[in-house]
Amino acid sequence: MAAPLLIAAALLGVSARAAEAQRPSALRVGADNDAFNFWIPPWDRTDHEYTSGVRGSVEYDGPIAWSGWPRLPRWPRMTRRAPSDTARRETRTASRLTHTFSLGQMIFTGNELTQNSLALVAPGYGPRASRPNAAWLYLEAAERDSSDLGMSELSLAIGIVGSPALGSQMQNLFHSLGQEYQRPSDWSRQLPFEPGFVARYARVVPLLSFGDGERRRSQLSANGGGAVGTIQTSLSVGAEATTDMALGSIDQSAMTPRIAFTLGGGMDVVLRDEFLDGTLFRASDRVSKNALVGHAHAAITFRWRQIGVTYRANRVGPQYAGQARPATWASIAAEWRLSR
Repeated sequence: MAAPLLIAAALLGVSARAAEAQRPSALRVGADNDAFNFWIPPWDRTDHEYTSGVRGSVEYDGPIAWSGWPRLPRWPRMTRRAPSDTARRETRTASRLTHTFSLGQMIFTGNELTQNSLALVAPGYGPRASRPNAAWLYLEAAERDSSDLGMSELSLAIGIVGSPALGSQMQNLFHSLGQEYQRPSDWSRQLPFEPGFVARYARVVPLLSFGDGERRRSQLSANGGGAVGTIQTSLSVGAEATTDMALGSIDQSAMTPRIAFTLGGGMDVVLRDEFLDGTLFRASDRVSKNALVGHAHAAITFRWRQIGVTYRANRVGPQYAGQARPATWASIAAEWRLSR
């Protein structure tokens, strides 16, 4: 229990130092779970692969006024040839810098039916038919630079895998809420304890935009990025289409409810995944990883005043040789933007 408490204390310490200089601009909570696949009957929903995740985030505008915070590099501004109207140019090139601190957990479990029907090898001596159980408890810091010309984000997450990451305890808690629909999971076999990290960079560039920007706006964007670390090393590319519209009069746009629909997908080139390749410095179970993995998502977001709620359905193609079909799960996230 000591390691999780140290990670939580680190998050609270960083946030407290930041709060001395400025108040948060947004608070966010979210959860991922294959139990949220509401289009599937409860008794048919999966309970393996990436099966659960929780996270909480605190966002601040501008640079954090804390001497211990490592200053992340500012990425070059994305520019566009200016129109004749100077005021419009200033609006189009205005950017917003934010920092976010997050605490989260991710849980991965194998397919018990596959594990029980095929022989398993000794830990660390060969690939399994199904992925090993694993949990990742982490603290993440991120810097985002965004404008209507695009977005770039750099993040660093540090944490632990293994039993101190509390995967078994968290899954048992969720299973206790709906025991008739849950499948057993053997946490006596899981990745051993190991600290880990992953640094990520992501960039989004709008390709096409439509609409008046008030009542309705649509956008097609391209995205790409990469990750480097013991937890994951990969490259990704994709595209996303979003339509955002007002629900009612826009005379007072700040008070008008809005709804947004998003559809996207892409491809990952995976060089390392700790939850498939096993721990880096200790012998552990592993599976034969697929290097190319496709993914897709669809989301709906409702915003009113300072509150935003998003439901997102996710589908990821087979990640290893023993995975018979794509993994599906859904995310529910809420955001509260604090008044200035």
